[in-house]
Amino acid sequence: MLNECECQIGSDGKELVTHGAAGYPVAVYRDDLNHYAVEWHWHDEWEFIFSVQGLVTVAAGTSKYTLKPGEGIFVNSTVLHGAWPAGTESKIHSFVFHPRLLGGIDSVYWTNYIYPFMKNQNAEHLLLTEEIPWHKEMLEKLDTAWGIQVRDEKMYEWSVRSYLTEVFFLLFNNIKSDEVPINEGLQKNDRRIKKMLSYIQEHFGEDISAEDIAAAGNVSVSEALRCFKKIIGVPPIKYLLQYRIDKAAIMLSQTDMKASRIGEECGFTDMSYFTKRFRENKGYSPLEYRKVSRQA
Repeated sequence: MLNECECQIGSDGKELVTHGAAGYPVAVYRDDLNHYAVEWHWHDEWEFIFSVQGLVTVAAGTSKYTLKPGEGIFVNSTVLHGAWPAGTESKIHSFVFHPRLLGGIDSVYWTNYIYPFMKNQNAEHLLLTEEIPWHKEMLEKLDTAWGIQVRDEKMYEWSVRSYLTEVFFLLFNNIKSDEVPINEGLQKNDRRIKKMLSYIQEHFGEDISAEDIAAAGNVSVSEALRCFKKIIGVPPIKYLLQYRIDKAAIMLSQTDMKASRIGEECGFTDMSYFTKRFRENKGYSPLEYRKVSRQA
């Protein structure tokens, strides 16, 4: 089954969407990022994202990349990540699955290979390019498995699991085990930013301040600013504005609610300010965007 991914975030910043089913925890997605971005989030599943059209900005942890068609990225369990358009035509495919698919948590596969890989700091994420032979092999296997899943081919569950196992072999055998102690400072920043992002994503429609965001992470305003600039790349209030606009864009394209009401629900008390900021970001007024997005 093919879906469009719309993140739903819990109080700890963890994505609430269930990917696949309990007995087959696999899901594939196709997204047009020019309609809406995949905002910062994290989950227990492994994820592969690859650009299929145009340029795509992908972030994982503290790193950001611009993917061109044919390139992809692997994101390990619990790593903060997101994807945004880097041009006028930015489309992605993604593969999200829980690693227990490859070996249950009471198995030797989990104990000796899967769990250690999930905790390997060197395997937090990996940019995949066609120039590196084993990367290219992985991308080809993922593309094949993605197609099998979408088409619901006979015994597709077995085929997809087989391809994903081969993909894991390549990852496990080509990424070094970490040989350095865990960086407690980085882990602390990661926990803080997840809490602050979650607060924004839960309260974006309310009148919130930089002080409110900092309090959610139990840090000072200056420390919140440092964390956001280091990991997200922009100050908290700028991220809040972007998040509000992206949420408004989704509501404009998927509902018939009045634009003024959407602006209010997304935290804009002044319609002219909402229209100005929306146009600056999306290139259209809210009503123009609604029309264009429904024609796509």
